[in-house]
Amino acid sequence: MKRAFVGWTLLLLCYAGSRGYDLGRLPVYNDEAIFVRFTERTAQGDLFVTYPADPKDKPLLFWICALATPWFEDHLLLLRAFSALAGGITLIGIFFAARRYLASRQGPWIAAGLYLILPYALFYNRLGLYESLVAAFGVWLLFLGGACFTGARGSVGKIVGFGALLGLSLLTKSYAFFFLLLPPALILCHGGWGGVVPGFRYHLRGLCLCYAIAALFLVGGYLVPMGLQTGSFTGALGGGYYRQRLFDLSPLLGNLRDVAEIWRVLFTPSTLLLFAAYLVATLRGRARGGVLLLFVAGPTLLSILLGLSVMPRYLFVTVPFVVIAATIGLEALWRWWSESRLLRGLLLLLLLLPLGEDALLLFRFEAAPMPAQMRLHYIEGWPSGYGVRETLAFLDREGEKRDFDLFTTPILGIMHDPVASRFDRDPRIRVHLAPWYRKQPLLPPVPG
Repeated sequence: MKRAFVGWTLLLLCYAGSRGYDLGRLPVYNDEAIFVRFTERTAQGDLFVTYPADPKDKPLLFWICALATPWFEDHLLLLRAFSALAGGITLIGIFFAARRYLASRQGPWIAAGLYLILPYALFYNRLGLYESLVAAFGVWLLFLGGACFTGARGSVGKIVGFGALLGLSLLTKSYAFFFLLLPPALILCHGGWGGVVPGFRYHLRGLCLCYAIAALFLVGGYLVPMGLQTGSFTGALGGGYYRQRLFDLSPLLGNLRDVAEIWRVLFTPSTLLLFAAYLVATLRGRARGGVLLLFVAGPTLLSILLGLSVMPRYLFVTVPFVVIAATIGLEALWRWWSESRLLRGLLLLLLLLPLGEDALLLFRFEAAPMPAQMRLHYIEGWPSGYGVRETLAFLDREGEKRDFDLFTTPILGIMHDPVASRFDRDPRIRVHLAPWYRKQPLLPPVPG
């Protein structure tokens, strides 16, 4: 008990330090600016602000963060702090979920440690986006699903809890619909057909109950109220983006390169090696590890086949599953190399290599290695937000000298949302939309 207390204390202190250090240093990213504005509008009573702006974005993140707006003057910092908190919940979930899949007592601690130092997790846990929250739901659904749909029959209370958690995940982001596959995947991967057929009625009742609970959350908590408010019950299910992409394979090679770069840079070569060892161990007969592969390969293949490009954040939902799988691979390599101290030493050294990338992400962000898409969006491209703080400070200084009218583009993100968040209720600066900006960048002449 004492060792566990010391272990948890060190783990959580390291996590809090790495995620909380200089949390506001990175300029506001384009989507963060949108989410800050959505949170503020939700706090003002617009509970379904995401529709029709982007039906794929669901409102749970903004509902939660809106409750805390009175205690945060900087709402960007609020979103980032909540993302870091969700990442901490993910870390704890990885520890408990890993106990079902790992042979050694140290395995769950190692899995949590791998997540702690993974550059992928470090970066997105510090951004005010959906990704940390969706990943947290994923790993806790894996943990709770293990109690409901594997081995001995799970209690009704556990299945109801699983359904509620599944329903909440569906209120977070559209790609959380992939979690609907988790219960049948757990049943098949852990019991096989030999375990499904004898308990068919029990499994069917459990699946129906958990899906019904999840549907109550999604339909009763979002689709019906949103439909009554907006007059559209189908828009909240998302647009036709994936349907129109289904037969367009032109971006396929580019998407494969994007995924390879994500694995090389953000998952790092050490995780890639451990994941390869996990695949070998699974093929040799560790059948119950197959569910992890499904929830790594599924989102990855969908992004490759259906996406115009693959942003790293699209695959962040796979991180908890990759970390647990990589720890299985580590245990396998440790057994296979039991006779070689040299190989074991090199393996331990390889595990520490991500720390160099972590240091750059924390202290010299612009110099950190990152995929080209990520560098474009967060540092070099127009979505990065560099210059937004300086622009707002300049406008604020001008507002102290005189009142004036400020025109912004009507498109969500930079610069519209930072300006609206800062000056929406400022009597000195009257903010207007300029819908003509694409055809006529300059202001129209004043008559007379």
